[in-house]
This record gives sequence, structure tokens and C-alpha cells, in this order.
Amino acid sequence: MANEVTVTGTLAYSDANGSQDSLGTPAAGFSYSPSNLGVVRMDPQTINTTETVINLGPQSTPGYVILINLDANNYVDVKVAASGAIFARLKPNGGVAMLFLGTGAQVPVAIANTAACKIQALITGA
Repeated sequence: MANEVTVTGTLAYSDANGSQDSLGTPAAGFSYSPSNLGVVRMDPQTINTTETVINLGPQSTPGYVILINLDANNYVDVKVAASGAIFARLKPNGGVAMLFLGTGAQVPVAIANTAACKIQALITGA
């Protein structure tokens, strides 16, 4: 069997007026075969109120990453690099971002808004 990563995701909402919608990957998601497969589930990492490099473990060319905010009260902003643009916000209580890191975000940083937070990450190779 070849190295393979399967990616699935869904975003759904419903409001008080009965409106609802959702969008997701096809039922089975999609798969890709990275050239340097190495999947790393990092231990929860403390993110400070100053820029903190997100620990990508041994991945020198990260691919897909899922980041989850484990803090109940504080959000975490994610930047493409030190002093870079914010591209994601992890809301409290399980806020999540899942994406493929492009060449401009190979060393992403995070910053907690009012107090140190913990995040969890799972990273694949590109």
C-alpha cells in the first residue's frame, strides 16, 4: 500500500429562522500520496500572548495540518510566519483550522489573545 492521507471535512449551520446549509468534502473525502509521508500528532503545545512558533515536529516540508484550540476562554490567532499576516483564528472550546500549508506558511506562529492557551496539532508531510 502506498503512503496515503485521507482528508474529510464538513461545515454546517442552522439558525433560529430555520435556515440551514452545509458544505463538505465528498462522502469518502479525498486522498493524496505525499512524497515524504510522516504523520505527527504533537503533544498539546502552550501558545503564549507573544508569537509562538507552532511545533511541527520533524516535518521539514509540512503538508496538511489540523490545529485545535483546547482553551475554554481564549482564542488563538495563527500567522503565516513571525510578524506575518493572521490567516486563521481558533475560537475557544475546540476552534479548529484544517488546511494544506503553502510555501509562505512553512513556519507558522500563533498568538493567544489574553492568556496562554494550549493547542493540539496533527501534521502530515507535503
